[in-house]
Amino acid sequence: MPDPQSFLQAMYKEQCDQARQHESMRQLSTTLVLTLSTALATVGGAALSATVTPLFDAGIPWVLALYALLGWVVWRLAKLGEGLSLKHYERNKLHVSRARQYRRWLVGLFPTADYGKANANADKDHESEWARDRLESGIIKERLHQHWVNIFAFVRYLGIALVGIPIALAVALTFVKYCGPQSH
Repeated sequence: MPDPQSFLQAMYKEQCDQARQHESMRQLSTTLVLTLSTALATVGGAALSATVTPLFDAGIPWVLALYALLGWVVWRLAKLGEGLSLKHYERNKLHVSRARQYRRWLVGLFPTADYGKANANADKDHESEWARDRLESGIIKERLHQHWVNIFAFVRYLGIALVGIPIALAVALTFVKYCGPQSH
């Protein structure tokens, strides 16, 4: 006859492993998006600063606006990264929920033991240690996925800046070149 406890333990472990896998994948995809965004911002900034004077002198400062395309890519990377992060979070939460079900059934195999108090006591100890260290207590109640999403809000703002700066610079320099005091 199959052993229910071994089966439940194996299923519990599988769900915990899957949950950890999605957290690892979320971290990896976030690192990839941040690395690509940083590289694009660096390349775009260096190229923009290196070509401002030559393009202005050549009478085509409007070409600087093309650097906004790099900003658009960064902006899209932020959307991709946020979507990946939220999807991995959703998958993680699914596997955590499944693991809780298996854990409840495991606990049910031992009706005389009071294992339910372990998490409650650990939570109280954790909050008390956190308070003892005088750390911000509100962080305990915050949802982790929101902090991950905030990372991508920063990347999105970087993308917006990388769109706006070259366009504003191109408009301003084109105005100076063709409408400024020396243009007549």
